[in-house]
Amino acid sequence: VLVLTGDARREDVEGSKWKPTYIVDDLTGLV
Repeated sequence: VLVLTGDARREDVEGSKWKPTYIVDDLTGLV
């Protein structure tokens, strides 16, 4: 999960579709 979170931040620069993904994942940590 944490690994995907890191990639999500990098992808956020090119695609904001990952932005909400890593935000929720960071807050919950369940996904």
